[in-house]
Amino acid sequence: MFSIDNNVTIPDSKYGTGTGKYPWHQLESGQSFFVPESQLANPKSRPATPLFKTISRICIEDGTKGVRVWKA
Repeated sequence: MFSIDNNVTIPDSKYGTGTGKYPWHQLESGQSFFVPESQLANPKSRPATPLFKTISRICIEDGTKGVRVWKA
């Protein structure tokens, strides 16, 4: 069972204004962003969000391997 707590403050996000590490809220349908492999928490994982459908592909851009993520 989980206990219910009162008056616990929400800690600040290490990524800024609570939108997270990736620009999900700024993306419009058809737009994308590139994440270098070196900035992924796990090189085998891909950025994803439950907010909307995304499509991602591993690619090399300007000589850097990473993942490009599109908002569908």
